[in-house]
Amino acid sequence: MAPKKYVKTTAASTSRAPGARGNTSLPHVINKYRLVFVDAEHESRYDSIVTRKISAPSYLDRQMLETMSSYDDLRRLLVNLGWANFVELQEPVYERLVWDFMSSLVVDLRRKFAEFPGYIHFRLFNVTHEMHLVRFNELLHLPAYGALIPEHEDFIARSFWHTITCFGKPYEARSSKATLICNPILRYFQRLTANHVFAREDS
Repeated sequence: MAPKKYVKTTAASTSRAPGARGNTSLPHVINKYRLVFVDAEHESRYDSIVTRKISAPSYLDRQMLETMSSYDDLRRLLVNLGWANFVELQEPVYERLVWDFMSSLVVDLRRKFAEFPGYIHFRLFNVTHEMHLVRFNELLHLPAYGALIPEHEDFIARSFWHTITCFGKPYEARSSKATLICNPILRYFQRLTANHVFAREDS
């Protein structure tokens, strides 16, 4: 008789049996925080993200930047963008809040809330929060202007993505590497936004 295969399971890797998917009578194996789902879509989104590993965000390394004589230039860029306070925020990450927020997050740039365009909806501790994106930006210490679209008259996106690269081809956010960006400050800023807002594991 062949030996039994041992499969190690953890709270983050356990999910419903394939034949049980869609059966609402079965409890969520990983819903250890007893999140309350407002509808089927909320429940489905929770199921799709709860097995993913949560990674802590990376932060701006001021000491390293000062050693490279790059901090002042990066700081100037961040101040001009209104990001200086946001990138220096360092708060603990709580598993329950990540799952609660990400599974319920809805953003609609066309919908209005309190007469302001740009609507955002999310839940924390089973409580629904709704607001316009200007208010959400304020909570994150981001500038209220430009919450929906860039408000710079001379900004042309297509020209910008060509200008910042070293090889005369446009930078593609989804596929291009940061090394394609010529300016070291912009290159660092790209890595900062990629790992601070949506953290990922070291590679």
